[in-house]
Amino acid sequence: MSSFDQSKLNEYFEDEKDILGDLIVDFFEELPAMLEPIKKSIEELDASGLQISAHTLKGSVSNFFAAECVEHAYFLEKMGRDGSVDASVAMESFNKLDDALKVLNTDLVNYSKGF
Repeated sequence: MSSFDQSKLNEYFEDEKDILGDLIVDFFEELPAMLEPIKKSIEELDASGLQISAHTLKGSVSNFFAAECVEHAYFLEKMGRDGSVDASVAMESFNKLDDALKVLNTDLVNYSKGF
């Protein structure tokens, strides 16, 4: 099972594999800069910061139809929007998100070798 919906990705980027390849490279280059404010917001119990930074990551990773990553980012975004950051729950979700992103990275690199 893949960490992203390959059929949707193929359909969406049908004749634009070069753009998709660039998007994959750019996303993973920018990922540390997207994860850092999420982690910092959790550590500082900054609900607003968590909402904004998790929302940003959720939007970016949704380009790959990566449901598990989107789900974890949305959970953190919602926690921020609700205004109460439980540091231990949020950090657990952050770690799950980070793990899912690592799997996504491997899967997308392997997928992109085909074009």
